[in-house]
Amino acid sequence: MRAVVLIALLIPVIASAHERTHPKQIDVHLDPQGITLRVHFNVMAGQKAREARSDFDANRDGQLGATEAEALVRRLTTFATHALRISVEGKELPSLSQEVIARRGLNAPPGAGSDLGITLKMRYPFPFPGEPTRLQLRDWHPDPKWDVAVRLHAKDLTIQPTRAAVMNREKPLELLVTPVR
Repeated sequence: MRAVVLIALLIPVIASAHERTHPKQIDVHLDPQGITLRVHFNVMAGQKAREARSDFDANRDGQLGATEAEALVRRLTTFATHALRISVEGKELPSLSQEVIARRGLNAPPGAGSDLGITLKMRYPFPFPGEPTRLQLRDWHPDPKWDVAVRLHAKDLTIQPTRAAVMNREKPLELLVTPVR
């Protein structure tokens, strides 16, 4: 029976009131042909969201034009993905595709208490072989108190444990992924 071990090292998930919520959540979708990530990156309503919009409002009219909005989306994409890595047996997998599938709050009115965010879809093709395979997901942040929520989904594979993941760089999560026969 073939099995895949997924070791996920992600920046920490909210374990206590003293830890901070990371602005990123990741849905990991596994299927026999590869890995798809949905990365949700959100800047909470308030000063940081207003400043981010303002930084990209080149003409200071209070609204982001198409070019300004695309520049902000590129910046949010960079923040969401710059430290995110997937490797198989120690070799990093390149993302075959990356697309923005949702945008939130780009043109909120000035002074509005609106979140700002994006959702990305990233595909890593990898036909899982017949033998056990070590897979590692990393998303590093220098402060171990930042937590990233990770939800796990599988199609034609079973995953153990089956619950949403609580991971950080200090406590990797190991998953056993087995094809359904």
